[in-house]
Amino acid sequence: MNYAPPSELSVHIAVWHHVLEGWLGWPEQRIQVFVDRHRKFFDPPQHLDPEERAGWVRAFYHRWPAERVIRVLFSPSLRRRSSESELFAIQREIEGVIYQRDWQAHCLPSYDWHAARKRVEAVLERHGAALPRSEDLTWYEQDESQKTNAQPGATANAGRPS
Repeated sequence: MNYAPPSELSVHIAVWHHVLEGWLGWPEQRIQVFVDRHRKFFDPPQHLDPEERAGWVRAFYHRWPAERVIRVLFSPSLRRRSSESELFAIQREIEGVIYQRDWQAHCLPSYDWHAARKRVEAVLERHGAALPRSEDLTWYEQDESQKTNAQPGATANAGRPS
């Protein structure tokens, strides 16, 4: 059995859609912003030499698709009250219930996303949390919003996908 993550971008995006749209209720525009945040890895800058470009792509495809969305499942309150090491431990728990015994299963069309969501919700509940609401800012949106709001003339929702 091959335990390497899939190298097809479409597989990664399909997994992200299951989580971001199916579990969190994100609209397509917000999902596209998420995809675009990762574009530099699967479509590295043209000015890089071929070896550097290949390194960026290898780094992107070295991780399983679900790994890139797990931190988005942390609600703002969970992020505020947890240390980085606690969040890392929760991330590992969530990875375990998504992957179970087969790391590739979540990449297959037959994967049971409904059952996986229930398992993830149980992990979050054990930590006094729930899936974030669709309107909650993710960690990276919060960072971008704070940077944008620190600039003169910025609006409260600047940097947040609508």
